[in-house]
Amino acid sequence: MARDSGWQWRISLQHRVGNGLVYCSRFISDEDAIASLMDNLESAVITEPRVFKYKTGSHRIELFKDTACVFLTETELFRIDFWTQVMLGQGIMPKHYHRIVDNMNDTELKRFLASLKQMVDKQVTQMPSHQDFIDQYCKSPQLA
Repeated sequence: MARDSGWQWRISLQHRVGNGLVYCSRFISDEDAIASLMDNLESAVITEPRVFKYKTGSHRIELFKDTACVFLTETELFRIDFWTQVMLGQGIMPKHYHRIVDNMNDTELKRFLASLKQMVDKQVTQMPSHQDFIDQYCKSPQLA
Protein backbone atom coordinates (compact mmCIF):
# COMPACT_ATOMS: atom_id res chain seq x y z
CA MET A 1 0.00 0.00 0.00
CA ALA A 2 1.32 3.39 -0.88
CA ARG A 3 1.89 5.69 2.10
CA ASP A 4 3.07 9.29 2.27
CA SER A 5 6.33 7.99 3.70
CA GLY A 6 6.92 4.99 1.46
CA TRP A 7 5.48 1.60 0.65
CA GLN A 8 3.90 -0.61 3.31
CA TRP A 9 3.75 -4.36 2.76
CA ARG A 10 1.78 -7.12 4.46
CA ILE A 11 2.36 -10.85 4.24
CA SER A 12 -0.29 -13.16 5.66
CA LEU A 13 1.26 -16.15 7.40
CA GLN A 14 -0.43 -19.08 9.11
CA HIS A 15 -0.45 -17.59 12.60
CA ARG A 16 0.25 -13.92 12.09
CA VAL A 17 0.59 -11.12 9.55
CA GLY A 18 4.04 -9.78 8.72
CA ASN A 19 4.26 -6.03 8.09
CA GLY A 20 6.94 -3.66 6.94
CA LEU A 21 7.55 -0.25 5.48
CA VAL A 22 10.06 0.54 2.77
CA TYR A 23 11.07 4.19 2.82
CA CYS A 24 13.87 6.60 1.98
CA SER A 25 15.55 8.08 5.05
CA ARG A 26 16.25 11.28 3.11
CA PHE A 27 12.54 12.07 3.28
CA ILE A 28 11.44 10.68 6.65
CA SER A 29 13.19 9.82 9.90
CA ASP A 30 13.34 6.24 11.17
CA GLU A 31 11.16 7.22 14.13
CA ASP A 32 8.48 8.79 11.92
CA ALA A 33 8.55 5.78 9.57
CA ILE A 34 8.04 3.42 12.51
CA ALA A 35 5.18 5.59 13.75
CA SER A 36 3.59 5.51 10.28
CA LEU A 37 3.87 1.72 10.18
CA MET A 38 2.45 1.29 13.68
CA ASP A 39 -0.46 3.64 12.92
CA ASN A 40 -1.46 1.48 9.94
CA LEU A 41 -1.33 -2.02 11.42
CA GLU A 42 -4.51 -4.07 11.36
CA SER A 43 -3.49 -6.55 14.06
CA ALA A 44 -1.66 -6.62 17.39
CA VAL A 45 2.09 -6.07 17.44
CA ILE A 46 4.07 -9.23 18.23
CA THR A 47 7.58 -7.79 18.02
CA GLU A 48 8.81 -4.23 17.93
CA PRO A 49 9.73 -2.97 14.45
CA ARG A 50 13.39 -3.13 13.48
CA VAL A 51 15.09 -0.78 11.03
CA PHE A 52 17.24 -2.37 8.35
CA LYS A 53 19.45 0.07 6.50
CA TYR A 54 19.70 -0.76 2.83
CA LYS A 55 21.88 0.76 0.16
CA THR A 56 21.20 -0.53 -3.33
CA GLY A 57 23.79 -3.00 -4.53
CA SER A 58 26.82 -2.53 -2.33
CA HIS A 59 25.30 -3.83 0.88
CA ARG A 60 23.41 -6.84 -0.49
CA ILE A 61 25.96 -9.36 0.83
CA GLU A 62 26.26 -7.71 4.26
CA LEU A 63 22.47 -7.56 4.60
CA PHE A 64 22.23 -11.25 3.78
CA LYS A 65 24.93 -12.07 6.32
CA ASP A 66 23.30 -9.92 9.01
CA THR A 67 19.63 -10.77 8.50
CA ALA A 68 19.48 -14.05 6.54
CA CYS A 69 17.18 -12.14 4.17
CA VAL A 70 17.51 -11.08 0.55
CA PHE A 71 16.26 -7.58 -0.23
CA LEU A 72 15.21 -6.81 -3.77
CA THR A 73 15.19 -3.50 -5.60
CA GLU A 74 12.21 -2.34 -7.63
CA THR A 75 14.07 -3.12 -10.87
CA GLU A 76 15.32 -6.53 -9.71
CA LEU A 77 15.67 -9.07 -12.49
CA PHE A 78 15.96 -12.17 -10.31
CA ARG A 79 13.69 -13.60 -7.61
CA ILE A 80 14.58 -13.93 -3.93
CA ASP A 81 15.15 -17.68 -4.18
CA PHE A 82 17.70 -17.09 -6.97
CA TRP A 83 19.66 -14.61 -4.88
CA THR A 84 19.53 -16.89 -1.85
CA GLN A 85 21.02 -19.72 -3.91
CA VAL A 86 23.70 -17.39 -5.32
CA MET A 87 24.72 -16.28 -1.83
CA LEU A 88 24.78 -19.80 -0.39
CA GLY A 89 26.45 -21.19 -3.51
CA GLN A 90 29.26 -18.66 -3.12
CA GLY A 91 29.76 -19.73 0.48
CA ILE A 92 28.19 -16.54 1.86
CA MET A 93 26.44 -17.72 4.99
CA PRO A 94 24.20 -15.70 7.30
CA LYS A 95 25.71 -14.90 10.70
CA HIS A 96 22.33 -15.62 12.30
CA TYR A 97 19.22 -17.64 11.54
CA HIS A 98 16.10 -15.95 10.21
CA ARG A 99 14.18 -14.50 13.16
CA ILE A 100 10.84 -15.80 11.96
CA VAL A 101 11.66 -19.10 13.68
CA ASP A 102 11.55 -17.28 17.03
CA ASN A 103 7.80 -17.00 16.47
CA MET A 104 7.38 -20.75 15.84
CA ASN A 105 7.27 -23.55 18.35
CA ASP A 106 9.09 -26.81 17.56
CA THR A 107 6.01 -28.42 16.03
CA GLU A 108 5.36 -25.45 13.72
CA LEU A 109 9.01 -25.30 12.68
CA LYS A 110 9.13 -29.04 11.92
CA ARG A 111 5.90 -28.75 9.91
CA PHE A 112 7.25 -25.75 8.01
CA LEU A 113 10.55 -27.48 7.19
CA ALA A 114 8.72 -30.68 6.18
CA SER A 115 6.52 -28.67 3.79
CA LEU A 116 9.62 -27.07 2.24
CA LYS A 117 11.18 -30.49 1.77
CA GLN A 118 7.97 -31.79 0.21
CA MET A 119 7.91 -28.87 -2.27
CA VAL A 120 11.54 -29.44 -3.23
CA ASP A 121 11.02 -33.19 -3.61
CA LYS A 122 7.99 -32.56 -5.85
CA GLN A 123 9.98 -30.23 -8.10
CA VAL A 124 12.93 -32.62 -8.29
CA THR A 125 10.70 -35.50 -9.42
CA GLN A 126 9.44 -33.33 -12.30
CA MET A 127 12.94 -32.49 -13.53
CA PRO A 128 14.63 -34.42 -16.32
CA SER A 129 17.74 -36.42 -15.56
CA HIS A 130 21.05 -34.69 -16.20
CA GLN A 131 21.57 -36.68 -19.40
CA ASP A 132 18.05 -35.97 -20.65
CA PHE A 133 18.61 -32.26 -20.07
CA ILE A 134 21.90 -32.30 -22.00
CA ASP A 135 20.32 -34.30 -24.83
CA GLN A 136 17.44 -31.85 -25.10
CA TYR A 137 19.25 -28.51 -24.74
CA CYS A 138 22.90 -28.86 -25.58
CA LYS A 139 23.69 -32.19 -27.23
CA SER A 140 26.91 -32.16 -29.23
CA PRO A 141 26.73 -33.17 -32.86
CA GLN A 142 28.06 -36.62 -33.63
CA LEU A 143 31.66 -36.56 -34.80
CA ALA A 144 32.46 -38.42 -38.03
